[in-house]
Amino acid sequence: MKVFYKLTSQIFKEAGNLGLLDQLEAFRWVQKNIAGFGGDPDNVTIFGESAGSASVTFFPLIDGSEGLFRRCIAQSANIAYCDTMEHGIHVTQNFLTATGCQTMDELMELTTEQLVEAYQKAAVIDKNCLLGTANFPLLDGITLPEDRAVMYEMWGDEKRAKLDLVIGSTLDEIRYFVPSEGGEEDFANTLRWIAKRDRAMLNNQEKVMYDEFMATLANESELKRLEQYCNDINFRAGNTNMAIRHSADGGNTYMYFMKSPVTTKELGVIHAAELPYLFDTPLEDPMGSGKIVSNEDCEFRHVIKEMWTNFARTGNPSTNKYEWNKFSGDDRQTMVFDDAIGMQKNLFGRREDLMMSWAERLGNGSSKRVC
Repeated sequence: MKVFYKLTSQIFKEAGNLGLLDQLEAFRWVQKNIAGFGGDPDNVTIFGESAGSASVTFFPLIDGSEGLFRRCIAQSANIAYCDTMEHGIHVTQNFLTATGCQTMDELMELTTEQLVEAYQKAAVIDKNCLLGTANFPLLDGITLPEDRAVMYEMWGDEKRAKLDLVIGSTLDEIRYFVPSEGGEEDFANTLRWIAKRDRAMLNNQEKVMYDEFMATLANESELKRLEQYCNDINFRAGNTNMAIRHSADGGNTYMYFMKSPVTTKELGVIHAAELPYLFDTPLEDPMGSGKIVSNEDCEFRHVIKEMWTNFARTGNPSTNKYEWNKFSGDDRQTMVFDDAIGMQKNLFGRREDLMMSWAERLGNGSSKRVC
């Protein structure tokens, strides 16, 4: 299987990131055609949530992307959502084992149904983590750098400073996975496994900081401590790292944090909780009740659309009612969406700095790291 992967990777050198390159082609199409729809090719905003958010943070780092867009809105995920080539080989081997194929020609003969079935079988292999079969963009040294730390540095250089950036997260991001993990008990076990595995990968100095990180949450229950760890490693640390670097080089940077509205009472303000309000589309209950989670007519519903639109139009998300101050590493001003909407400083304090010390190296905590 390794021989197969190495041979195909030599033939298809960009294969690890074809998904990103496909999306980049769509941006090129927009540049060529947007004027025909009354748009301005010099004022394009790209935005996404979850995997789409991660993609948004990768695009400015890819050669050939300059000039295709002017502004970025990254909702929840960031450049932490990538994996090493070794992990790519691991995922590929699991998938090939599930298909029973040995060559590319054999793979090409499979039907769509057979490919889906093989993916589902491969998912069982890594069932002890949230996103074990997810094939994130790879640090291939071709489309993306080989070192994750280099990507953070790139977000702090002069080229990326020309872009405007809105980036942020929700209060209960990780609880999105409670239903897919089979309920609270299995969900808690998965988070324990992730935290234990991550600590084992740290050097001695980082282990001390990890323990201090957990100590900042000493008043919380074990589950809440684990949830906050996974929220931070998957979402917040990467966001803040990017925002600090981008703003330090003069980038127009805005940070947000969503503490309301909730999706369901059981899950809270989960990953993607803002989408029903942003697009006016009700959400099916993630807990599987079959009920529809209504995007209630609250102030947030109107404010988020106005802010996102203002940012896309002018580069400033402020409204007549709410002034959104720029983010900087000094005070980390953040627009907080709660029962009251407004700016707050240094939301996570020392805990955030501790996490960033190892999150840059480890990346997201939901995929199974095999190297």
